[in-house]
Amino acid sequence: MTQEAEQFDVFAAARAVPDQLALVEPGRGWTYRELAQLSAQALAWLRARGAALPDEGAPTPVAVLAEPTPQQIAMTFALFAAGVPCLPVHPRLTEPERIALLTQAEAPLCVTPSWHHDPLPPAASEPTSDSERSPEAPLALVQTSGTTQGPRLAMLSERAFRASARANAAHLGWRPGDRWLLALPFAHIGGLSILTRCLSARSTVALPGAPARAGSGRSAALIAESLGALGVSLLSLVPTQLEQLLELGVGHAPTALRAVLVGGAAANELTLERARVRGLPVLPTYGMTETCSQICTQALGPGPVDGGVGQPLSGVEIEIVEGEIHVRGDVLFSGYWGDPQLREPATWFATGDLGHLDAAGSVHVLGRLLDRIISGGENVNPLELEQLLEPVVAPRRLCVFGRDDALWGEQVAIAIEGAEDPALLERITRLSEQRLASFKRPRLVAFIEQLPEIGAGKVLRRALKDSDSLALTRLSYTNG
Repeated sequence: MTQEAEQFDVFAAARAVPDQLALVEPGRGWTYRELAQLSAQALAWLRARGAALPDEGAPTPVAVLAEPTPQQIAMTFALFAAGVPCLPVHPRLTEPERIALLTQAEAPLCVTPSWHHDPLPPAASEPTSDSERSPEAPLALVQTSGTTQGPRLAMLSERAFRASARANAAHLGWRPGDRWLLALPFAHIGGLSILTRCLSARSTVALPGAPARAGSGRSAALIAESLGALGVSLLSLVPTQLEQLLELGVGHAPTALRAVLVGGAAANELTLERARVRGLPVLPTYGMTETCSQICTQALGPGPVDGGVGQPLSGVEIEIVEGEIHVRGDVLFSGYWGDPQLREPATWFATGDLGHLDAAGSVHVLGRLLDRIISGGENVNPLELEQLLEPVVAPRRLCVFGRDDALWGEQVAIAIEGAEDPALLERITRLSEQRLASFKRPRLVAFIEQLPEIGAGKVLRRALKDSDSLALTRLSYTNG
């Protein structure tokens, strides 16, 4: 096996940097030597169950309950080293959801944290160096957010993870002592990529404390506490987490913290500016499961606040085709599990996102193509309206969506979290009259307890569009 192919091999890392800190959690650190020993135990556990080596032909995935613990990370790394596709399973899935996911992946085994308490056979030897594995072999199957066609399993190869790690390293760089906090579930590509980047760079993953694990690592209080206590220098968040940190009064970032990537969903400029004022080095980023995480990220250091997400990262090409963002590069996935149609990284991938490139080459994401509202033959971009109205409804959250209408095709509707507020409706109506063309104005409003969400903090517009239970209030305007 070549040195490059060993990038995601914890045993190779242990040989190269045995005393380098691989994981750090409150009260305990794990060197790469110690983590490799734990992965050897995981490998023995897997082999005892007939799941350590790929079968002839198509490999059989093994599911891992993605609890952010040293044991589950060691198990994930054991699968990487053995060449067995890893299917990370979100800890918050219900039992029926978990069964459906394993059935979809044809995974016969789901490894829970209790594996480490089972009687263990002698630690297995690491995979032999003369084993051959194509860089196109799937390293992981990662569930997509399913915003349009329902959740699917993207096959992410070693080639894609290598290209993604290289692109991230070229953009942010690695410094001695860097620690990346695992504040995102590694069932999603944003969290899984933290593990693969750090393993590739022989760097350190920081793990929040136990209460955060119970909440899938998304406890804002634990994240805030971990920043200083664990010496975190790199952080990835979804916009909801950033907003929660700001509500806690987090600011004046610890000296070590040098970059906060904010992605997974669109972050509004008001929130980003509040974070910058408080000293948080936030960098909006854009990517998706099918591109093995980020493909655009704003540059480090001061720069214009223009709503862009930065230029394409190294090795990534982007073009705009009829308003839709298309991507090409080695970071692309190999196809969807169960679909015989495989992809080549040299072919363009249509993301389903609307966007444009500015004069400097920075990408601006305008929302999902299928989220676009067509009212009276006019196109309405929900993200544009949300960015306009978010400061009016803050600190509440809102979502703009289309509702079917016999006359207009669709009408613009908004859902706002919290109790009904007539004064807020007046402010929305007044601002809409001043700033929006008549076809863009929201005509229907619903106040709801909580916006429906899917993975990574994304609001599920489709659920609002199709809901029969929304109590909608009609807005009226004086000039049409």
